[in-house]
Amino acid sequence: MKHDGRIDECIESMAFTERLSDRWIAPFIHLQSFLATMDEVYASMQASGGRALVQITRGSLQRQFDTVRASVEKDLASCPSSTALREELWLAEPASAVRTTMLMGIIHRSKELIQTITNLSVSEIAQMAITTSARICATVGYMSTAVLTLLNLSTGLTNSAREAQVQAVVDAADYPNLVTELASALETKFEGMSAADKEMDVVGSLCSKMRLLARCYPYQIRAIVGSAPSQDARQDTSMMVVHANEAAMTPQVWPSIYGDMSDIFPVDDMQWDSLLSNFTGFS
Repeated sequence: MKHDGRIDECIESMAFTERLSDRWIAPFIHLQSFLATMDEVYASMQASGGRALVQITRGSLQRQFDTVRASVEKDLASCPSSTALREELWLAEPASAVRTTMLMGIIHRSKELIQTITNLSVSEIAQMAITTSARICATVGYMSTAVLTLLNLSTGLTNSAREAQVQAVVDAADYPNLVTELASALETKFEGMSAADKEMDVVGSLCSKMRLLARCYPYQIRAIVGSAPSQDARQDTSMMVVHANEAAMTPQVWPSIYGDMSDIFPVDDMQWDSLLSNFTGFS
């Protein structure tokens, strides 16, 4: 949405809302508006402007950023802690239907975005904006987090129900294939570039890390659920429940989701979090 006077009026009114979570909206809007402005400014610059124009533009944007930063820091000072916002839903009822639905929503929306980017033409990928790259990184990081969170929540279910939920979540995400295809699509931007130059580019470096994520992810799944259900026993991802006439299977006898596990990278939680931070911490 275009940031106009009406948006400013809404931001002002939300400063006095009784819903504490609404107070987090204004900082996000200010940051998004600045990112959009930055993209528009750089997109409008002519190549003939030379280095001087770039330096002048950068100085102007830096001053705008300083103003936005001061405004956001002021807004955040009056916001409630994030822990307070999520305490009732995330801690009191960690396996609630609301939370499960939200996490599945993250998986489906993330998959749609990744598939959209993957299907872009080579020329469109070459022209991707900074904000698009940031969203792709966040999507890659948070999608896997949503999957692992759902699988951790499934530990309290019966064996048959858990089998159905694990299979539904893993099938819905199809994460290793999805991320590998995304990396291949983004790497078209670097055709003809040396490996060293590619690694110096932010997106090029992240493509290598995406492939590493795809190899580490099955191990993380295995660590949570043990042996997992096979790809042949697919379930309806919208239901995530097992039909009454299906035979119960114990996790110990489920065949592996990913077949031969010899090609995966076994990483501990700290290493996994460090790898994910390349995406969730992108700015």
